[in-house]
Amino acid sequence: MPARKLASPTDIVNKTLERARTAPGAWEKGLQNASGTITSNMKAAGPRWKQAMQDAIAKDTWAKSIASLTDDQVISAALKVGGNTWLNGITSRQDKITAAWNVLGPKLQAHMDRIGGLPNVTDADREARMVAILRGMRMLALRA
Repeated sequence: MPARKLASPTDIVNKTLERARTAPGAWEKGLQNASGTITSNMKAAGPRWKQAMQDAIAKDTWAKSIASLTDDQVISAALKVGGNTWLNGITSRQDKITAAWNVLGPKLQAHMDRIGGLPNVTDADREARMVAILRGMRMLALRA
């Protein structure tokens, strides 16, 4: 029996896009009827994710994946999905962003208050302030 002939790249892409256009409803239904709880499934996937990340780092898959890209390709793809896709991603995470700022905000304000209390008269004062700003921001990044 002869091997099945693969469709043309254009046909494959068109079929993939056709199926993707009909998928959002099925995706939403699957989300609402997930087996187990979504967060417990996410937590259970942690070890697999860590291993996959370690494998990707070891194989340098990021560099290999982007090696063939051009700036024009990236810009073209981004413009095809448009700024509203980016906006929808942010607005759909408003509660998450607010919760993060509720944690980070007071820490950042305390840091800014410490910096504001430092002298700012001489070059040595300003240099000390810059070092304090840098160290404080690093600490905030570690604790965020």
